[in-house]
Order: sequence, then structure tokens, then C-alpha cells
Amino acid sequence: MFVDASAIVAMMTDEDQARTLAVRLESSATRLTSAVAVFEATAAVASILPKSLRAKNCGSVRSEMFASDDEVAKAASLMSEEAEREEERRLAAEARDRALAGGQAALGWEETLQCLREGRVHQVLIGGSEAGTPKGDEAFDLAWETGAGIEVVHHEGEEILRPYDGVGALLRY
Repeated sequence: MFVDASAIVAMMTDEDQARTLAVRLESSATRLTSAVAVFEATAAVASILPKSLRAKNCGSVRSEMFASDDEVAKAASLMSEEAEREEERRLAAEARDRALAGGQAALGWEETLQCLREGRVHQVLIGGSEAGTPKGDEAFDLAWETGAGIEVVHHEGEEILRPYDGVGALLRY
């Protein structure tokens, strides 16, 4: 049996006629699908996601048709980790650059904690080595109380913040 992209999308989005097709597929003794159909279905599903969810997608894993689940999971994990590292680096660089230009950002514990106390922080960035410290705990508590986002940065992001006590913030105002 051949399954095309529209059938896969219909089943994934729980369209009414997809239930009938799903039952027929489950009872079929023959298993066959097309890699092209899977690729097209992935693109179709991605296109119907809300913009906020599409923005969180870090990419698609391309693998051999007979790759094991572990191989696909490992490739997806590596892709996700790289996207996370890039986002941490981007946020840390943005906080540094804004603060040094006199903009809406803070660097260092003193300034960041003061801005947190005033409720001015949109997102606090804490280096991984600072996360379990007393100041780190205070920053987490203040962020929670004021509705600020928290991003623990590692690798390149942490290196960017290291000259500023390993902490910074993007401000609301």
C-alpha cells in the first residue's frame, strides 16, 4: 500500500476521513511508504503550525530510511543542543551589546539584581557556574516573583558574560 503526504498529514492532524484510512492501514498486511511522502508531510505539518511553534523548530533531521530510532534521536538531540547553544550565545551577546551601548540591559550582579528588585527585567541570563550560588538563587527567586524569564547560559554564552560576573539581563524598560 502506498501512503502519500496528504494522507500522512490528514492522520497527523486528525481529519475525519483520516480515521478510516488509519484503520485500513493498520489492517493492511503490506507496508510501504515513500520517503518523499514523509518529507512532504513534514513540510505540510510545519506550515500549519502556529508561528510561535514554528519559531521553536530548530530543523528537520535527515537520516537514512532504515536508521534506528536511537540514531534519529541522537541526530535530533545534537541539532537541538546546537540550536540551544546558538540561542544562548545570541542572548548573551545581545545583553552585553545593549548594556555597553547604554540600552535596555544590565551586566554584573549589582546592576542585574537591582533591576530584578525593581521589576524591570524581561529576561535574566545566568552563567551555568553561577546558577547554584547564593546570588544565583536570589536572582531566580526575584525573577520568579517579577515574572522575568530565566535563561541559564553555557559554553559561548557563559564566556560572553564571564567578564560581568557571569550574569546579565535584558530589560523591559
